[in-house]
Amino acid sequence: MDDAPPPPAFGETELRLIETAERLFAQSGIADVSIRGLIAAAGQRNQRAVVYHFGSLEGVVESLIRLRRHEINARELEALHAAGPARRPAGGREPAARELERHVRALLEATGRVATHTPWGPSFVKMYPALLLRLAPGTRAALPATLWSAHELVLEAYAVV
Repeated sequence: MDDAPPPPAFGETELRLIETAERLFAQSGIADVSIRGLIAAAGQRNQRAVVYHFGSLEGVVESLIRLRRHEINARELEALHAAGPARRPAGGREPAARELERHVRALLEATGRVATHTPWGPSFVKMYPALLLRLAPGTRAALPATLWSAHELVLEAYAVV
């Protein structure tokens, strides 16, 4: 991992819709939030604002994940740098498993720090598994299987965090 990519760029209206969706998801659950309810809660007069900016409610979910994962990824990079240089696996399953464990530990540490040091962290960590499961099948299919395997380990640990 080199340097973190720049944060995703969202306009004022997009950010208001994403943050409102995050609040509504945390309050009511993702399945109980409608586009119409999101628009009303965000104070939008344009009834097509969500479709215009995100295409769908799934687009809002993906944007929320991108926004919050950027912060978690930055903290994960810090944790990986603090853990020392990566040990490149020479081959075999054990060295690769140790390196995966190193990354999972860094991700969990980053998640714990976000959960305890940001105003949005506790609700995001609580709903992150549901957000991932809500992603459109095409979006999930585009992610490598190894990423989903690591995510399953992390999602199990999220309950502890």
